[in-house]
Amino acid sequence: MSIGPFSAGAVLGSIATLVGAGTPLYYRYVRGAKSHISLSRLETIEDSEWRDGRVDGNDRWSRRILIRASNNGWRDGVIRDVVLNQVILSDSSGQSIVDSPESGVEKIELEHFDRSGEKTRLTLQQRTNYGGQIVGGRDDELLAIIPFILQDSDLGKSMKHADRGTFSFSLQIEDNKRIYWTTIEATTSLEDSAGGDLQTPNDSA
Repeated sequence: MSIGPFSAGAVLGSIATLVGAGTPLYYRYVRGAKSHISLSRLETIEDSEWRDGRVDGNDRWSRRILIRASNNGWRDGVIRDVVLNQVILSDSSGQSIVDSPESGVEKIELEHFDRSGEKTRLTLQQRTNYGGQIVGGRDDELLAIIPFILQDSDLGKSMKHADRGTFSFSLQIEDNKRIYWTTIEATTSLEDSAGGDLQTPNDSA
């Protein structure tokens, strides 16, 4: 079959070539024109146990949870905020879900590790220096989430009677196109740095 001076096979072949060539261009300039940051858990010797501390009369637990932030887009993404969405506590009798754990959280801090392993505690509220908050396009960054849990809160009291906890965190990301959230779950044992139950004040992260 012919379509004017060209055969149908030649036309279809040209269309297939254009579609194939357009796929990387679409990804690079349309979908890839935004950041696409995902989070994954890392467990190394730098990943601490829960530690006790007291600040301004408040007893609290803290723990360093290492994560990798991977940007599969071509645009840089800036980390703007971090929140704790949900906690699932488990013991021999089953599971309990804390859907609104924010009242039990004194604060959540982020640390950034550079290529040499040096860490910096980030200040997400400032708007003049984004050092450590930027996840470059097609790049990874090593971070640590550090939640500070009030021991006298409902969440803190529940943690005392559980063996393990799954903590769901979300990071707010901003790029030149949008603001979005990306989430990670981290499951940890609920023991202090000495390997005992979460009971006795010790030190902070």
